[in-house]
Amino acid sequence: MTVHDISHLDALWDTASSVSEGAVNVNPAEAFVLGASILLHDAAMSLAAYSGGLAEVRTTIAWKDAIARLALGRVDELTQV
Repeated sequence: MTVHDISHLDALWDTASSVSEGAVNVNPAEAFVLGASILLHDAAMSLAAYSGGLAEVRTTIAWKDAIARLALGRVDELTQV
């Protein structure tokens, strides 16, 4: 499978630009929808890379670290009142 990280998003933007060769103009809203669609696709493909699905992802250190950072961020926000 393809690595679906930020480098993949950058490569897709470059490919879209090359394919359109300036023939397609998009407004900011359309660019946002395209970018969001690519990121949603990448998120789904990243999840598909784990045979156990979301349950397996939740057992990874990266997931646990991300949850801890979110929880700490909320605590920091509450203590700065």
